[in-house]
Amino acid sequence: LKSVKVLKADKSLRQRLFQNSDFVKTALREAGFEIPEAPGPIVPLHLNGESEVAALRRKLLVAKIYPPFLKYPGGPAKGYFRFVISSEHSRAQLDSLVAVLKQQ
Repeated sequence: LKSVKVLKADKSLRQRLFQNSDFVKTALREAGFEIPEAPGPIVPLHLNGESEVAALRRKLLVAKIYPPFLKYPGGPAKGYFRFVISSEHSRAQLDSLVAVLKQQ
């Protein structure tokens, strides 16, 4: 209930969330990534092989981005990176994420 009260009191949080997630999704689509047109702040990233996953994981860690790699039952067998964008991510943090992913 507290979180609902916070969201009702500060409309800028949702606006920043949408701006941040749109920024990342648009930048990645422009770079050639297949990002679903789903609403919300979740950005899934599917790679082709274990070597690509390992290389991206290393690059993300060097950039101090801790990559969430998931293997859900019923999801892609190889797993995928799942980034959740926040209203509180700074533009510098988002730029860093996009820059590392574009190196892939």
